[in-house]
Amino acid sequence: LQQEMDRILNEQASNFKEGRKGLEEYLKNKNKTKEALIEELTPVATKRILRALVIDKVAEQAEIKATVEEIDAEIERMAASSGERQDQMRQILSTPQARYSLGQMVRNRKTLKRLAEIASSQEATPPAETAPAQIETTAKEISTP
Repeated sequence: LQQEMDRILNEQASNFKEGRKGLEEYLKNKNKTKEALIEELTPVATKRILRALVIDKVAEQAEIKATVEEIDAEIERMAASSGERQDQMRQILSTPQARYSLGQMVRNRKTLKRLAEIASSQEATPPAETAPAQIETTAKEISTP
């Protein structure tokens, strides 16, 4: 939770021209403390963490992974959008840490796409047809120790 809070605070700070100094000025103008902002942002951080955990679990269960080719394509797409600095961007994005992060991003995107497909196919199915299967699945999950 602390890491996510730090990430959100950094995002908030980057919204200001002066970074952290701008955030501090904003807090002063709003008559808020950093602690009050943290308290206000805690539910946001909690939701982000829960969302990430759910996406990870769905990806794991569905065996969704990012391929080397997909990561390479993402690097090329991002490098192409960096103008004259394409080679520099390609080099930065090719580090093991960046490739890992890009792989996570691709996997999350694929997982969300899969969840959207599942949701839209269930919308197309009348509830009466899906109810028995859902009840049976739920019953199995409850009865499994």
